[in-house]
Amino acid sequence: MSLEIVCENWTIPEEYIESVMKVKTFPSDKTLYQIYAGMGCQLFIKYVRENNDSIIYTFFMHSDAWGQYGEETNELPKLAAFIPDDYKNYFLVALDETLLFYIKNRFGNNVSANIKVIKCPICREISNINFTTHKPVRHHLSDDKQEPICCVCESNPVGIYLPECGHTVLCKNCAERISQS
Repeated sequence: MSLEIVCENWTIPEEYIESVMKVKTFPSDKTLYQIYAGMGCQLFIKYVRENNDSIIYTFFMHSDAWGQYGEETNELPKLAAFIPDDYKNYFLVALDETLLFYIKNRFGNNVSANIKVIKCPICREISNINFTTHKPVRHHLSDDKQEPICCVCESNPVGIYLPECGHTVLCKNCAERISQS
């Protein structure tokens, strides 16, 4: 039986992978793991066993690589490519199928050009906004209340609702500026 270790995007010492694998077991011939690697980083492990050969693929997701600093540091499309299209046939360990579906559909090849991904500046939850169909937020305020101001530019009125977390803290200009396709 042979074992091959393939590191997709970062060089990870094989000793580290082997030490993780001593603790982890593979409950299926196709297994996906997500392991917290410290400081907000995640290690995704894809294990495939066919015949007498086993391959461990790893993908290290740095905490700064979720697209929050712009397209040049966004590793989500690469993570989407790492996740197999038939992930529903894999045994998932510490992975939520909803997260996999989200990543594949948002950052895989079938992404709509009009949909932008915005990471909430308050809670860091990721939301999708289609700026061509998005309706602006309306505020019903009593006479003594002022319209809420964008938490990024601190000058424009809030106009974007982030559906995943429910926050309304961004103006349209700032939301477009910090969004990712």
